[in-house]
Amino acid sequence: MRVQPAANIVKGYEAPLANALNILGGFAIFLGLINLSLVHGRTLFGAKPGWINSLAFFFGLLGMIIFGLAALKYKDLDPTAPQPFVAAAYAVMFDGLLKPLQSTTFALLGFFIVSAAYRAFRVRTTEAALMTIVAFIVMLGQVPLGQMLTAWIPLDSPWAVLRIETVTNWLLVTPNTAASRGILFGAAAGSFALSLRVWLSLERGAYFGKEF
Repeated sequence: MRVQPAANIVKGYEAPLANALNILGGFAIFLGLINLSLVHGRTLFGAKPGWINSLAFFFGLLGMIIFGLAALKYKDLDPTAPQPFVAAAYAVMFDGLLKPLQSTTFALLGFFIVSAAYRAFRVRTTEAALMTIVAFIVMLGQVPLGQMLTAWIPLDSPWAVLRIETVTNWLLVTPNTAASRGILFGAAAGSFALSLRVWLSLERGAYFGKEF
């Protein structure tokens, strides 16, 4: 006899909570936009060092907003038909500027990540050694050179589980998923607790010198 799992008591609150999070996310984006505009506005109008970066920020912000909203009107058109100017301008800004800038930023961050990993993964403890080995295996499994090391193992062989891409996939899907869920659950619980403390005027710290 198969035992059916008990009904999730919080399942009925999924849709209202999702709507609430969407509303909070919208307000957060709006407040972030205001904050960035104020910071860069002071730098730009005060002619402070780095004002050219603030000018680029406003050009990019206004350009993406104007052309992005205008391009929504043409999103359902035939992609083979000649595109209006606004749609073409949005494509140039998104595909020709934003994506290359993101790729460049992440490429530069890779060097900092390697430097930080070298300092953090010094094999001094068992945990550090395990992290170093796992990181090395995962990196090998993501590049063709690493996959070539075990390419000689037949896919239909019982030893196929030892192929580097198979081991990498297992590490990313099983242990990594469990650890990520634990971290996210802990972060969510901490955020909920902090929100309650702020809401109940119990929070003290760098931004709260006294109860409010």
